[in-house]
Amino acid sequence: MKRIVVCVLIILPIILSALPSVSAQPQPYFVSVSVMNAVASPGTDINVNLPAGYMAYDIFVMIGMIRSNTETVTVSGWTAATGSPFTRGTVARYWIFWKRAISSSEPMPLWNTDGSTADEYVAVAAYRKAITSGTPFDVFGTASTGTTDPASITGITTLVANSLVVVPVAGEDDNNAAIVTTGTDPSAYVEHYQESAIGADGLITFSEEVRTTAGATGTISVNWDVANPVGWGGMALSLLPEAGGGAGADGYNSLISVSTAVEGIGANCAYGGTKVTVLSGLDNGDGGGTARDGILQAGEVDATTIYYSCTGATGAQGNPGVNGFNSLVKITVEPPGINCAYAGIRVDSGLDDGLPSGTPRNNILEAGEIEATAYVCNGAPGVDGADGHNALVALTVEPPGANCPDGGTQIDSGTDLDDDTILDPGEITFTEYACDGAPGPEGPPGPEGPPGTNGTDGTNGTNGTNGIDGAPGPTGDLILIIAIILFIVITAVGLLTWRTLPILVGGLFGFTVGLWLAVNVNQYGSIMVVVGAILCLMSPLGE
Repeated sequence: MKRIVVCVLIILPIILSALPSVSAQPQPYFVSVSVMNAVASPGTDINVNLPAGYMAYDIFVMIGMIRSNTETVTVSGWTAATGSPFTRGTVARYWIFWKRAISSSEPMPLWNTDGSTADEYVAVAAYRKAITSGTPFDVFGTASTGTTDPASITGITTLVANSLVVVPVAGEDDNNAAIVTTGTDPSAYVEHYQESAIGADGLITFSEEVRTTAGATGTISVNWDVANPVGWGGMALSLLPEAGGGAGADGYNSLISVSTAVEGIGANCAYGGTKVTVLSGLDNGDGGGTARDGILQAGEVDATTIYYSCTGATGAQGNPGVNGFNSLVKITVEPPGINCAYAGIRVDSGLDDGLPSGTPRNNILEAGEIEATAYVCNGAPGVDGADGHNALVALTVEPPGANCPDGGTQIDSGTDLDDDTILDPGEITFTEYACDGAPGPEGPPGPEGPPGTNGTDGTNGTNGTNGIDGAPGPTGDLILIIAIILFIVITAVGLLTWRTLPILVGGLFGFTVGLWLAVNVNQYGSIMVVVGAILCLMSPLGE
């Protein structure tokens, strides 16, 4: 490692002396661009980010776009470029403002709208070595808008040598990743691109390059790497160089990049070693790189030097060294006191060497081995915050409809801002629905349940009136006559003989046939029933 350091120290002066010199000319140059601000519709005022690393007397250039053609924007303390704002039909309006930094700590500018209701996008670039008083631009170009790819920005004619041509352009989509800006003179520009997916999307770009002599730039082409971003708007500006040629523009820093790789055994290193590659060049953005970014990019490399740090032949093995002592740390709770007003942690550290007292190599940090003590203290208790409001949830039945096809429950939640324990409509911040499922298919019949208890008998209805008796039918009368004759014959035989069997037979006949006749023919059958019953009772008296 020492050999590598020595070699680097030897060759660095040689490399630096070989680097090309940069003439000291008064040329403005790009410093940095801010992080893009974006606000979705409905828009609002914006505290605009400023670029990093700016200094007093740097010139800020701001470009912004609102997806509307009716808005008004002001930025206090900033000056609108001549021709700003400008619109693209009824779709979008663009603004360009500038300001000279008073110090290296400027307040964030307020992008102040008249109540914008559309998407807004804005960013700021910083430039150095422009004139330090008065308007820093000698030319404001004609504003350009369109929907072509590439975007065609109206060229300008610079009035002073070494003016910096600045081309801010904004777009109405985020469908690209980079731009390439070209013209007649300058023929190529350094580009800066950023985009946002907020709202309906937008992008902002800055391109700049020095025109070393006064004259026309020609039409400036901003080529989108993918496609036209729906629409665009921009303008070319000429930034005047700082007065006086004595000091001139800042030169470019020389950069060196050192990389190492393992070198195998061979012609370069007999026993192997390390290959050291030193790249050097100016941080000037050559070859499509970014100037003054502190990174040596491929196109900025002006010289490459390779040397080898070789491993020597293996020497004789030395005697084993004495084992070192382990470093130990002990953490204990520190009570409130002089070291920590509100308590904390005490951290003791030292070697496990037994010095000036203790037992070495026992893996315990003893009091005599402590070499350093630090405290990690708790902070003072904060002031209690005000009581918060309770969160409430309200449940209501949700009828079948768009929210729940089969009905369900509406669940409203929010904060009880007036502390009345009731979730008022104005306090609802979230609504969800717990919906009933669709009715399932009908299941099979269940087993028959036990019989229920008999119900109470109803009250008897009112008897209806007797109908008119119909005339006896011929068949009924014939049967009645035959039955009576038979009954008389049998009864007469029984009574005349006074024998039990004929009397009983006559009684049973009269009782049975009379009962049938009474039910099916007419009421005279009941007489036979009575007589038959009497004969049955008399039958035991016969012989």
